[in-house]
Amino acid sequence: MTPVPSSLQNRTFHVITFGCQMNKHDSERIVGMLEAEGARRVDSIEESEIVVY
Repeated sequence: MTPVPSSLQNRTFHVITFGCQMNKHDSERIVGMLEAEGARRVDSIEESEIVVY
């Protein structure tokens, strides 16, 4: 896996998940990776700098 640039430090993100349980699991893995790199999850698209869907 390619390392995530440290430019994610203090960035905000929002994740939208569609579909089955496996998609939800994948989304949670992505959340974990983003948070591990210093990004902060927010509750709405309007608050976020990054949107994952």
